Amino acid sequence: MPRPLSPFLKSLLASGCVALLAGCNAAESAAPPTDAAAVDPAPVIETTADTRGAALNGLTEAQPSDFSPAFERDTVIKLNSIVQRSLDTIDAYDELRRAARASDEGGADESGSIEPAQLAALHAQAEEALGELNAEAERLRASDEVFNAAILAGMIEFSSDVEAEIASALAAAPSQ
Repeated sequence: MPRPLSPFLKSLLASGCVALLAGCNAAESAAPPTDAAAVDPAPVIETTADTRGAALNGLTEAQPSDFSPAFERDTVIKLNSIVQRSLDTIDAYDELRRAARASDEGGADESGSIEPAQLAALHAQAEEALGELNAEAERLRASDEVFNAAILAGMIEFSSDVEAEIASALAAAPSQ
């Protein structure tokens, strides 16, 4: 047997605010409200206003004007292409590591099987991408363009991590 609705839920149903609640609707309740006017008109949630709009229990209502893109279109395309190059570089390094691991079959050091020239080429690619990303970040900071600093920092951190990982492997590679 379904549980009867609380007076609060009945008032929501009667006001048309809620149509279905957790598999229980007004038709299943023991005493559904017959008239919206019969429901207590006392407010359930107090509404206050601030300078940005209506606030409910301390939460501010978001307006469409409150949202803006993280970067301008041309900037995001440029940044994404730089980060994509870093991703391609680390993917190529990972593929070299997989191939080295497969050829060593239990060898202790997979980076020893990767040619230092290959690592140097990947490191140059990673340094170039990181350099371009840092230059673009400086351009953004010096401009009046609005951008999301947290997303930019994440992009820089990713590219920096790629460069550092490949630099570490290059430093550990045997000299030829």
